[in-house]
Parts: sequence; C-alpha cells; structure tokens
Amino acid sequence: EMRRRSRNKFGNKKITIDGINFPSLLQGRQYQGLKLLQASGQIFKLQHEVPFRLEIEGKLICIYRADFVYEERDNPKVVIHEAKGKETAVFRLKWKLMKALYPNFEYRLVFR
Repeated sequence: EMRRRSRNKFGNKKITIDGINFPSLLQGRQYQGLKLLQASGQIFKLQHEVPFRLEIEGKLICIYRADFVYEERDNPKVVIHEAKGKETAVFRLKWKLMKALYPNFEYRLVFR
C-alpha cells in the first residue's frame, strides 16, 4: 500500500510503503526492489534507517543512519546501501567517516 505525502527540503516527494515513511520516491523504489530481492532469496536481513555511531577515540562525532542494510547470499560482507537524489557536503563527510570506521562493510551508493 503506497501513499504520497508532502515534499521535503530538497523537493523530494515523501512516500509511505508498507507503513514505512520514506523521504523520497527514490528511496521508496529502492526499498521495493530490495524487498523483491529478499523475497527471491538473493538478499536477507533487510533493515531500513539503521543508526551507526561514528566515534573517534571514544568521542561521538555523529550518528550516521544508513538507508538500507542487508546481507547477500554470495557475499560475506554486510551491505550499506544509500539512495540519494542530492549529495550534500554533510553526507559526503559522514559517508567517508563511515567507510573509515567500518571498513569491513560493502558500500553502495545509488543516485537518482
């Protein structure tokens, strides 16, 4: 069940799918595609908006929320999956920090 909602600060249309609010149609579509992959057994443990603490020397710098986190059948690494319409400076910085602090994940960035 899908429901369109208002626009956010980047002009994205918000959408609700399966009772989950997504900030953009792009992210909602990514979720639907990932759900199909999960139903077919290609990915599993699909999660949305997963928080990660970005800490350096015990000091919390910020919290990074991954759009999607999942595992793939033939990949030993956990996948961090981002769907972005616009890449902000803050996002670029958090993405770099995330990769530096969690090097054992696989990172995927999908643009509109």
